[in-house]
Amino acid sequence: MNYLHMIGWDVNNEPHLLETVSTKDAAFFDHRLRGKVADWVLLSTCHRVEIYSSDPIPEFRDLSPYHAFSGDEALKHLFRVSSGIESVSVGEQEILHQVKVAFDDALANDRCSKTLSLIFQKAISVGKLVREKVPISKGKTSVPAHVGQMLSTELSARGKSIAIVGSGKLATDMVKYALMAKPAFLRVYARSEDSLERIARSYSIEAHNGIDPDAIIHDNDIIIAATSSKKPIFDGEIKEKGKILIDLGMPPNASRGMNGCRLISLSDIEPIMRSNSAKKKALIPKVEGILDDELDQFTKKIAQLEADDLIKAVFEHSKSLEKNEVEVAMDMIRKGMDIEKVIGQMADSLVSKVLAPQTLAIKKMVKANRNKETIEVLQEFYKLLKGSQEKSSRRSSSVLQASQDPPAQIPQ
Repeated sequence: MNYLHMIGWDVNNEPHLLETVSTKDAAFFDHRLRGKVADWVLLSTCHRVEIYSSDPIPEFRDLSPYHAFSGDEALKHLFRVSSGIESVSVGEQEILHQVKVAFDDALANDRCSKTLSLIFQKAISVGKLVREKVPISKGKTSVPAHVGQMLSTELSARGKSIAIVGSGKLATDMVKYALMAKPAFLRVYARSEDSLERIARSYSIEAHNGIDPDAIIHDNDIIIAATSSKKPIFDGEIKEKGKILIDLGMPPNASRGMNGCRLISLSDIEPIMRSNSAKKKALIPKVEGILDDELDQFTKKIAQLEADDLIKAVFEHSKSLEKNEVEVAMDMIRKGMDIEKVIGQMADSLVSKVLAPQTLAIKKMVKANRNKETIEVLQEFYKLLKGSQEKSSRRSSSVLQASQDPPAQIPQ
């Protein structure tokens, strides 16, 4: 069953391609997909861009290569994404929120069908279930998330002044986690005015165009350096006491000979992250077991819904044919044609028009060597049809007998 289709780009693609696709907004995809698919959901995060639809998705040759799944494989992939086991940082919580935001956006813009809605509701539910049953979201494995946790706990950043130096992806991600620590001030220092404006549009920060190491140290309690500068930005001795410098730069933004402050480097953080990552990866088989169970149950539900919709469509089509045939028959009777002959022709026409599509479908299945399935369906159909005919025959006999019986005598 191909009830779900998906194409996507992620960190396994070339960085420049993912970066290019990441700049495309919903309006871009709406323009490309309009008139070609009836519904679609766009999931766009730092590390992935994915489109889901209940219709086959047209090719994006100008943005290839990309990966694509259909049917159960597409559903399984979505479940894995919402559960966090497809994330760069295994088990991250943010992805579940991002899946929900993507779904809500599709609903708000009237591009989510009943089937797609059920699928995304289930994916969100499965993501929550996994995190309830398996501690895969405990322990941070991304640098920004881990530093954010440090700010909220051991570094006691609440009510203090935090500086983030840099405006690249790492620095931008760090802004979100730093705000969670509830600082009194969050200042971002960068040389790129455009990048500062971009960050300021998304977050409540103080933007400072330029990097003055002495001023940054003087004005802030905790400094997080995350630039790509080839030379250290912070060097020498810090005279003011109690300062904390977190160096996330590659290469390092602070010289190793610095003193007068508490210096936390990537080499201090990475061992903890690696340990957390190993623990999370060990839990993936348990998560996959839950996903397999949920997938099996849900695909059965989807199959039942598809069958119900198909049966409804067949009945509606048959009723429409019946209406047309009755109108034709009535017109023929009004023109003086023999009633019995007209009814016979109407019955023959109805049987032919109702059964013709099913007959063609059966022939196609036989040609495709699906003989066993076809025979089983035909046997079940014939059994139900025979039972219906027998009931109809009994009712007809009863009606005929009743018409021939003498009138009932009223007791004196």
